[in-house]
Amino acid sequence: MSQYQRTLDPIQGIAMTVTTFIGTGLMILPAMSVAEAGSFAFYAWLITAVMVIPIAFIFALLGSKYPSAGGASHYIGKAFGQHYEKAVGWLFLSILLFGYCSRRKGRSGLPRHNHRHSRD
Repeated sequence: MSQYQRTLDPIQGIAMTVTTFIGTGLMILPAMSVAEAGSFAFYAWLITAVMVIPIAFIFALLGSKYPSAGGASHYIGKAFGQHYEKAVGWLFLSILLFGYCSRRKGRSGLPRHNHRHSRD
């Protein structure tokens, strides 16, 4: 087994965590949250951050204790066995297919704008 090199600094770790939990929606979510929540959007983001930070710390601790490129499925395998590790790996892989399909079908929940202007 090859030895992992620890070359990830804290900023890179934070960036990876943000993209894991939020993904590329980080570019769209602020405008969507303001459109939906109005002046309460800041509080929604604050509550979300309070909920996500402990999860990020848990993944950091698991990553330092069980270094693997497998991520969450590897940790589940350590806790519940290889059968569950494979099942979770396949579920994560299926998200790529079904997530793409639902995005194409539903446009990621973005509001649809009618760009036709009526001329009365």
